[in-house]
Amino acid sequence: MDQSVEQLPSGKKLKRTQDHEHQLAHRFTGCKLPLPPRVSASRMTRLMDKLPHWVLRAKALVSIFDQEEPRWLFEKVGTETIPKPTPVYDLPNTPASLMCIGPKLDPDQLRKIVESEFGTEQTTHEF
Repeated sequence: MDQSVEQLPSGKKLKRTQDHEHQLAHRFTGCKLPLPPRVSASRMTRLMDKLPHWVLRAKALVSIFDQEEPRWLFEKVGTETIPKPTPVYDLPNTPASLMCIGPKLDPDQLRKIVESEFGTEQTTHEF
């Protein structure tokens, strides 16, 4: 791994990594989309299955209709939706949302996919 050191005007030193893998990491983007507070498990699975191939990783934390606890973490890795969501008993203040990571995500297309399952009240938040 190659590193260069740059001196900033403040006197601080900044190390820059120049290897290929580090540069690839900067090509990825993330997108967070709000979801309804409560959803059906089947619709959530269907949403995860609809995500495009360029979404390399996706996680959605939601509550399921007719269940007080726990909340559920739905996941997709590559083209595979993880068959069984994971129960989550903490994070009570985390809003229901879908997080996607991939190279050059298209937030508008992702929003349309969410809207096709849950309606048009959601908005997109890129980070």
